[in-house]
Amino acid sequence: MSIEPSVGEPDVSAAKLANFFQLGRSQAAFNSVPEMWWMLAAQFIVLITLLVVVVVI
Repeated sequence: MSIEPSVGEPDVSAAKLANFFQLGRSQAAFNSVPEMWWMLAAQFIVLITLLVVVVVI
């Protein structure tokens, strides 16, 4: 039973990351600041980290 909740949590976090990703892109479009690349890079790192954690668990 402990496996099912752990599988559900990444889905919720993935949805939140998708929202943050869209917000980051929209803000970058309005600001047109080179810093958007750092935001995107950080988001990709978080996504990869979550994938690794889910696979390991």
